[in-house]
Amino acid sequence: MCYVTAQSKFEERNIQESLSLANKYLKTALENNYEGLETYVPEAQAQIGDCYFKLGESEKALTVYQECIEYIRKSSFQVILYHKVTMKLGDVLLSLRRYMEALEKYEFVLDTKCKFPVWSWNWITSKQWSNIGDAYFKVHKYDYSIDYYKRALKTKDPDRKYLYFQIRLSYLRSKKYDMAYHYYIKLKELKGMEEEMAVETKEIVGVGSDSNETLRNNHYV
Repeated sequence: MCYVTAQSKFEERNIQESLSLANKYLKTALENNYEGLETYVPEAQAQIGDCYFKLGESEKALTVYQECIEYIRKSSFQVILYHKVTMKLGDVLLSLRRYMEALEKYEFVLDTKCKFPVWSWNWITSKQWSNIGDAYFKVHKYDYSIDYYKRALKTKDPDRKYLYFQIRLSYLRSKKYDMAYHYYIKLKELKGMEEEMAVETKEIVGVGSDSNETLRNNHYV
């Protein structure tokens, strides 16, 4: 089946081929009115959105994810997929620097999370917890950003270098210097951090641009 192959190609990082196969499957499924259409169509749409996002085409990803959510609302009842795609929509909005809109999507998913068993939420990745932290950081809600960065640290294979840096910067912006120093020490314990440890005085008082903007932007996708 084209859709399964498209997933496989995505996992193999052959994004262009995955995109082509998913589009082909979606078109064929709609034209032939496949049995189980209400399941396969939104899954294919989500796959297409993932491909566009990986390719750096955030606006296209945004459109496809929105179409996917609308399809699920009208024709399907895939609760987990609905929330997965809503979370991905938040990731895309974050990459487009539409921070309040991203938080709206994240908060919708997190508010709903309490209504379902814990096992049904194990799909939330370390990067997504971190992205929520980034969104709060961007709107200067540092207590929240710290909380979500720390949640990301508790997941499998977290990006400790990035997360420690962001937690430290959040504490600096909050003027909680003792805690910021604690994460300064944690950063020093990681290999390869020597060149990135110089934080300007203006950052300590919360003035000026972020010194690690490139690292942040690369983290969203």
